[in-house]
Amino acid sequence: MYRVSAAFAAFSFVLLVPFMAPPAHAQEPVRQEKAGIRGRVVVEPELLAATERPVDAIRAEALETSAHVRRPRGRRLLPMMAAMPDLAVVIQGEDVRVDSPSPKTVVIEGMRFVPGQVLLTRPGAIAIENRQAQTLTVMGKSGALATIAAGETKQVALSSDKDDQVLSLKELPFARAVAKVLDRGLAVPFDANGDMPFTPLVEGEYSISFWMGSELLYGPTPFQVKRNRTSYIDATISANSVVTVAVKDASMFVAVPVAQSVVPPSSEP
Repeated sequence: MYRVSAAFAAFSFVLLVPFMAPPAHAQEPVRQEKAGIRGRVVVEPELLAATERPVDAIRAEALETSAHVRRPRGRRLLPMMAAMPDLAVVIQGEDVRVDSPSPKTVVIEGMRFVPGQVLLTRPGAIAIENRQAQTLTVMGKSGALATIAAGETKQVALSSDKDDQVLSLKELPFARAVAKVLDRGLAVPFDANGDMPFTPLVEGEYSISFWMGSELLYGPTPFQVKRNRTSYIDATISANSVVTVAVKDASMFVAVPVAQSVVPPSSEP
């Protein structure tokens, strides 16, 4: 029998090692997350079941004071003269992509603005459609903004303002609409089930806020988007407009509580 020296065996092992290792393409690829957010918004059905008090010519004089939206239990939710306003989730930050969306439409009918509250996430125009049988003049704090004939639609430009902007009608002074215009924001879409699809954001600092029309329900509260990481926004809104939000790492789903906001009840009877 032949004896193999220890030196020769070690040399042979070194030569064979590269062939024993798995090829590079067989290695499991490293998963790269996209930077941005996704999530869900769970809204208490009672909040969305609020009803409006009708407005007609007979009650016009009574509506010189605000009509009120009421929940099924009979307690007022929001002072307003229009249908339930839209719920919006808004992301703000220096790196937010600001698009130019189509102008929101406000209708004048039944001697009121519908909806009575509007949120613009950036300075721009709203389209006002006049369905009354008379020419109407839309007024703002600086004076007349537009004169709109019956059946006509005109755009009214609104600039950003830290205060609410009140629109009224010269011919129907009891009609009011409140517009809130943010400086730089992005409304995050969500479907009827409350699911928010992925929205890309570059790495950086942002804030999140929740709005019901021009009413701020929550925030703005800061959060961070990390490189190649997706943040998951998990939010619930109760019937009393209590908003609870947690920001999670979408890859690990470890909750990081952010804050809670309560809208105080009105002191009016």
